[in-house]
Amino acid sequence: MNIWNLITEGNFEEAVKAVDDQSKTEENLFNLRNKLYALFHLNRYQDCVTLSLIIIDRDNGQVDSDFIFLGIAYWALGEYQNAISSWASGEQSLYTDAAGGVELQLLLLFAAIKTGDIKGGKVIRRKLEKLVPKKKKT
Repeated sequence: MNIWNLITEGNFEEAVKAVDDQSKTEENLFNLRNKLYALFHLNRYQDCVTLSLIIIDRDNGQVDSDFIFLGIAYWALGEYQNAISSWASGEQSLYTDAAGGVELQLLLLFAAIKTGDIKGGKVIRRKLEKLVPKKKKT
């Protein structure tokens, strides 16, 4: 059975088991990332942290979305500083969203607002302004 199909059908436990079974014979980062989606749906945030760290290690931190998911899992666990550190680490990733890293900056801005980090929020806003140029008036 296709793991993504299991997830889209809401069979999250089955998806986790399917990835675990496949992992015994082959290493597939794509499937591990799918397992992460299933774990989030199951509210298994500590398992999400563990799996995210494994994915980041195996992929040498090349993809910012891995850091995004790690940070989200930490945030869900109430570990806000770990979440912020995870998102900040993702800024060094080789591959980012199509907008050049806007997603990470928005998460960092969210964290700055929620934690009352006014100085950090200003720095992030400047980064966002560079990534998303203002619309020219016509």
